[in-house]
Amino acid sequence: MSGLISPPNTQYTLLYFFASWHASHSQLSAVFKSLPALVPNKNCTFRTVEAETNTEESEKYGVKVVPTFVFLRDAEIWGKVEEGDPAKISRSLVSMCSGVQPQVQSFGNPTKHTKNEGTTGGVKDDGVVEKEGEGMVKRLNSMVRSAPCFVFLKGTPSSPKCGFSRQVCELLSNNKVPFVSFDILEDEGVRGGAKEVFEWPTFPMIYVGGELVGGLDVVRDMIEEGEFQDIVDES
Repeated sequence: MSGLISPPNTQYTLLYFFASWHASHSQLSAVFKSLPALVPNKNCTFRTVEAETNTEESEKYGVKVVPTFVFLRDAEIWGKVEEGDPAKISRSLVSMCSGVQPQVQSFGNPTKHTKNEGTTGGVKDDGVVEKEGEGMVKRLNSMVRSAPCFVFLKGTPSSPKCGFSRQVCELLSNNKVPFVSFDILEDEGVRGGAKEVFEWPTFPMIYVGGELVGGLDVVRDMIEEGEFQDIVDES
């Protein structure tokens, strides 16, 4: 690493936004611990952040999925790697500390969720919708229309498994909005299918009248502006 040429006083930070329930967390934790050896003698700080319990920091750095690695140079975002490709994380760290120009927000290849594509709501090359996908779409649409307000949660209202799900439950309860929920941690098919069919990458997801409203931030803003109760009443 003798070729690193960035100014000696530059400060670097790598933030690993994680969720302990994520399948890749153990592997990426080991990768993260090995990264300092790639940039010896650099002013580089490495820090883990539990995304769902540190919501302010997640929002500050625009973290929408876990895992996400945020690269900072002199406290400014230089780039991100989403969904944790170890090779891209390593290359990005070395590039940043080598003085390479800042990258556009995200690099790597985060999963794109597109309606009626992929294995759950899938469309084959010949345009024929797979039967399995059709069944999942019908199931999901039936679920979200089962109540005026429906929420896909991580956990249950009495035992939420992430900070965002807890905040949504508290927000709806405090504003006296009755809702029905489903624990996506109990069904991987529903969890993946909801992301693809409704084109929303994170949980919780809130629906009113069978239509996706959004996540925690969207609903919180709508409640503060007095809009959410109106659409619930109309549904």
